[in-house]
Amino acid sequence: MRRGLAILCVALACAFALWLWLRRGPTPALPDSAELPAATSPNPERHGGDPASPADVAPERALISGDTPGGAGEPEAYRAALSGLRGRLIWAGAQTPIAGVEVRVAEIWLEALSPSLDALLALGTQPPPVVFKASARSGADGVFTLRGVHSRAMLLLAIGWDTDKAAVRLIDQTPAPGQLVDLGDVALLERGTVTGRVVDGGGRPVAGARVRIAEAPKLALQLGVERFDPQGLGLWVQGPYRQVIQPPPWLQQYEKILPIGRATTDADGRFTVRGVRPGTQNLVADRLDAEPAVREILVVAEQVLEVGDVPLLAGQTIAGRFVDSEGAPVSGVRVGAAGLGMFMPVGLVGRPRPVDAQGRFRIGGLPRGSLYLVFQRRTGAPWEVRGPHRGTEVEVVLGALAEGAVTVTTEDGRPIDRIAFALQLADQAHFVPVFDATIPGEGHFFRDPQQRELWRVRHVPADIYRVVARADGYALGTAVLDLQKGARQRTAAIRLKPAPQLRFLVRDGAGQPIEAARIYWNATRPGKKKRADPTALPLVLGKTDAKGELVQSGVPEGATGFYCRHPAFALGQVHEAGPDHTVRFTLGPAGRLRGMLAEDGRAPREPCTVLAEPSGETRRKFLGVLLPAFTQTLPDGSFSFANLQPGIWRVRAMSPIGEATSPAELIRMARQSDGRGPPVKVEIVPAAEAFVQLERHTVVSAGAGSVVGSLRIDGKPPSGVRVMTWGARQATSVREDGTFALTGLADGDHWIGVEQGGSGLLPCRLWEGRVRIENGSQAALHLDLRVGDLTVEVVDGAREPVSGMPIELLGDPSDSGTNRGVVRVVVATDPAGKAVFRGLPFGGYRARSALHRPDGGAVLGTSRLEHRSAGEVLRLTAVTPARVEARLRFDESALTGAAEHEYARRFRPRYLVFEGDGRFVWGAVQERAGESWFVSSPGSPGEYRLSGRGPLRWTSSPLRLGGDAGVPQVVELRPDEQQVRAAVAKQRAEAQNKAP
Repeated sequence: MRRGLAILCVALACAFALWLWLRRGPTPALPDSAELPAATSPNPERHGGDPASPADVAPERALISGDTPGGAGEPEAYRAALSGLRGRLIWAGAQTPIAGVEVRVAEIWLEALSPSLDALLALGTQPPPVVFKASARSGADGVFTLRGVHSRAMLLLAIGWDTDKAAVRLIDQTPAPGQLVDLGDVALLERGTVTGRVVDGGGRPVAGARVRIAEAPKLALQLGVERFDPQGLGLWVQGPYRQVIQPPPWLQQYEKILPIGRATTDADGRFTVRGVRPGTQNLVADRLDAEPAVREILVVAEQVLEVGDVPLLAGQTIAGRFVDSEGAPVSGVRVGAAGLGMFMPVGLVGRPRPVDAQGRFRIGGLPRGSLYLVFQRRTGAPWEVRGPHRGTEVEVVLGALAEGAVTVTTEDGRPIDRIAFALQLADQAHFVPVFDATIPGEGHFFRDPQQRELWRVRHVPADIYRVVARADGYALGTAVLDLQKGARQRTAAIRLKPAPQLRFLVRDGAGQPIEAARIYWNATRPGKKKRADPTALPLVLGKTDAKGELVQSGVPEGATGFYCRHPAFALGQVHEAGPDHTVRFTLGPAGRLRGMLAEDGRAPREPCTVLAEPSGETRRKFLGVLLPAFTQTLPDGSFSFANLQPGIWRVRAMSPIGEATSPAELIRMARQSDGRGPPVKVEIVPAAEAFVQLERHTVVSAGAGSVVGSLRIDGKPPSGVRVMTWGARQATSVREDGTFALTGLADGDHWIGVEQGGSGLLPCRLWEGRVRIENGSQAALHLDLRVGDLTVEVVDGAREPVSGMPIELLGDPSDSGTNRGVVRVVVATDPAGKAVFRGLPFGGYRARSALHRPDGGAVLGTSRLEHRSAGEVLRLTAVTPARVEARLRFDESALTGAAEHEYARRFRPRYLVFEGDGRFVWGAVQERAGESWFVSSPGSPGEYRLSGRGPLRWTSSPLRLGGDAGVPQVVELRPDEQQVRAAVAKQRAEAQNKAP
């Protein structure tokens, strides 16, 4: 079911929140008025100019913020259009008010992901995606009031900043301009306390270890997310392309908004964490140079939980030294290390540390497997990557840094006086300015005093770069600069095209100027039709002055897609500048929407969230600047939106997402929202009110059949279990007595699943099977599942534990025990190589790697195992992954006629996938010297067929990969004959119908 941009924003916000809490080191306090930091001014002698030559590089510019906290410094008309929130903090259980707790409101904007023109060159300060706008402290009655928020942003409450009452709530009541929305009671869960001791591998107490407790997906923690350090780095590896990402400085400021229990161990290794939310939580203990420990715990409100000893393991260590090409030690280098994760080829690098005077380093607490070194030769130099290293002792030989040159002129060949430079690590086919690693030009570009159009490029590692240049009055210019070893032409030329100063004029319907209106620009997709690129987010240009004007240079001639935003008006959009280089906006009023939600023909039994999201051309027109809106239903089912952009909107009812008490719960709620009522499209007209009727049903009247039954787990009715059918898109919770009913089912086969929620975002699937409905009958399904914990231990060929490997268990349909469905659950191994499957139904299973390491580390071939008793431990041996690099031969001998052969040649596959019992990945078909080749990433050994993806299905004979089977040199693919003949017959029939 499509939930659109709203749920995407929610998921991004929650993933961002999860990322924030998994950090290391001290956290500086965020001031009460979170002003955006100003850009620093560079040293003009270092920023692009040789000390002996004039300073000809353009100075940095401060990024003009989208908004300021509480409207500070904004004109009166702007402040008057800002909105407010009012609510009351209470304890959920006692229903008593909570006094003296600070509440902050933050705005979330998609434009936070959008850079300004200066930020594209790393010349400005990028704003944080979460901007705090107002704060207040709850009174004796628990009431708080917050003013000064924008009605077009997504709003987030941060409660109990840096206290044991910390909580986060998404606001699902979008206010109108100038409106004070009453949120009612905001209930916080009563908290518990957790105590324990952190020890090392020998059982000795560990002092100074950090302990954090929060609800977070255990699988994500086990896969390395707990290693995130905001003062560290990120590493992306994709084939030869390697990118180092440095977290923005504001990232470490936001941990305190999240409901995380924290403590530091004392001299005896003891810790006490107060204010822990009840329910299933994950405890993470870590210390520098130690493997983080993750433990799942169950916390009860207002009780103390003793968890005992939490052991930290040493993890893998990598040591070595940096030397030059003569073998002499190199000091002054900063270095960090990381292994790659399992979901994506991403590694999290701990805080880089300096080498000693002999160029030596030693880094511990790393995951087992291949490691990458990330280092910087000196402050301000580009980060470099070496690896993968499979040993624990390495010697890194640093060659000489590369040099090159670039000429920058106007179109008629004249030099330009003041230029800002940046470097992108990219080749000719790869350039994404927002996401590529940007190296500021400071310290790398030096103007030649004899040839003013020539700039020397120095102090960069040998690589392929894209040079980005900008000057006032000119559009951005780029060129590829090849500084690889052996490159002959180490020069590049850039000719900057004029970009006239654009003058933006913003007026209201009466022609009066509008001050503080925000202006954005979206890039233009290449081609004859000038359209905003739907994959791009707008760039921030600035805001208008008291005359309603903004003058901006750097936007290229003919650019399209300008937007204007002000809280008192609807958004404005202008296709392109006029012939006088002026962009004129006339902002008008927004529209209103009133509606009624009926559930089974009556008012809904409980309040619902109503989501309105832009649709169709409205969504495309204002992509990136127009966010969804939320409201709540009243007791009679009515609802209203007082401030919607004119255009087409999709409106639907959802679960009350404002009641979600954690990021994980919010995502689960969005995932499980059944949307039992289709979205309704409605047109919003300026200064007018539209009406929409929503229908919500408890059952889908697809038929008269039903499935009723009961569920027992170890002889007892379970809690937190859902029964669902995928065909009819229905789900129901198991009642307290263990019974359930799915009604309104059509005749036919229905796949029924039983899922139990856990601490992660993905529930554990306990059972899945087929039930048949005939003639509207009622089918009975009674399940009595016996479960127990199963520990799977994974070792490699040397019997060393394999950590961070996600193991997928799938129920074996041939098993004759209670597990007759396709149970599926994924758990990752811990640093000791163990994966614990809790509450797993007894029966037969197939085990395999859920994902593969991007660096080609050990994998599990498909193994069969029996889970027959609680607490048993089974050992699996990881194996070397298989990899295929083979020439493709297309066998079309079964086809007849020129038309069939032509159709097969026309639709030869571009991508291939392995189909079999194990895990493999997609791969693209490559063309080499007129031949087709297929190169796969490493995957599980086993028996597979290659299958082509595209309009025509192609398949191969069975292939045995890995072990003694070897690697095929040639793979034959054959087209689906029936599909080819059917397509050719259809073409002939269409041709005959068109014939006169």
